[in-house]
Amino acid sequence: MRIITDAFPFGKGKIIGFSKSAHVGAKLDNGGRVIILPSPCPQQSPDNQIIETALTICSSADFPAPVIVVSKDVAVRIKTNATGLIAAQDYTHDQTSVHQQYGKVLHEGDYANGILSTRYILQGEDLFCITGQNNKYQVGRGRVLFDKIKPQNIEQECAIHALKRPEIDIIALEGAPGCGKTLLSLAAGLAQVTKEDPLYDQVIVIRPIVPAGNDIGYVPGSKEEKISVWMDAIYDNLEFLFKSKRDFKKDKKQI
Repeated sequence: MRIITDAFPFGKGKIIGFSKSAHVGAKLDNGGRVIILPSPCPQQSPDNQIIETALTICSSADFPAPVIVVSKDVAVRIKTNATGLIAAQDYTHDQTSVHQQYGKVLHEGDYANGILSTRYILQGEDLFCITGQNNKYQVGRGRVLFDKIKPQNIEQECAIHALKRPEIDIIALEGAPGCGKTLLSLAAGLAQVTKEDPLYDQVIVIRPIVPAGNDIGYVPGSKEEKISVWMDAIYDNLEFLFKSKRDFKKDKKQI
């Protein structure tokens, strides 16, 4: 395998000795080799020079396959993969795994510290919230939100508790479509402005009109009609929250 990279992760202050023939390269401590090759297309942009060099190496019998371009630049990786001849990878050693470790409910035996944001840990049937270094308190389970929203799993229970805690400044919910992110957020916000002693004066819902997947393309109609395409999920959840049980029975819908 031969790797071409536009970042040189060899460590600060490390000196690599090259032989008189730079194309022969210099051996690394881990068994690899650093080789300097002239660009086959010096008139092109640096990104294209890297890709063209990789293609040249790929077609050479002196370098066995596969050839992989390692780059932090998304555009370089996309253009590299588009060639169909060489693969591209991100440089992963400088990436953090904090989200993967702490963006989930912890269980007994999991490391609960190392980050000072709010964490939740499940010990048997008991749920605890951990704040700061190791401030731990038990969370009541099975709470109803907005008089009708009951948590369906442990993740929703943690989300409801966090959304109702004013001392938590920012809450980010991630999950598959339909898992309740929008519904829980709206219900928690409305519950804190409509009760007898409200914490806040109003709820502001902001939804970026940027597609996460395929673009919806041109949308006809007025400004309000165009925006409604993006806001339908918000409107549907608001309708569900404010619709009474009698309305649901009348429409023959399940409560």
